[in-house]
Amino acid sequence: LELKETADMSFRFKNKTEPSSYATGLANGMHIYSVPHTVSGSHLQFKCDLPETVSYLDLLTPDNSIVIVSHKNFGGKTSCKEKWYGTDYNIRDYHSEALAQWQACMQPGSEWDAMLF
Repeated sequence: LELKETADMSFRFKNKTEPSSYATGLANGMHIYSVPHTVSGSHLQFKCDLPETVSYLDLLTPDNSIVIVSHKNFGGKTSCKEKWYGTDYNIRDYHSEALAQWQACMQPGSEWDAMLF
């Protein structure tokens, strides 16, 4: 509810934008949002469905996650190269301590669980 109210307030006092950018945003919004929400769709929250949100959060687990770290100091310290753009990268498993901490947060009764319900 607090996020919805903040989004409502931000939309009400939104800064003016360049007309061409505004038109492009509206055109893109027409492909995503229904007609009544074309103007405000990317700014406002229309539906707050906690069970649906939790069902999506349940899918976010350490086992199916990817963490991306990008920094110029990693140059020359990578072992893989992406085939289309030639981007250098590494693939590493999570440290067991970090994985254990993340999995503990996913357990019923954890601090995060208490924040959701």
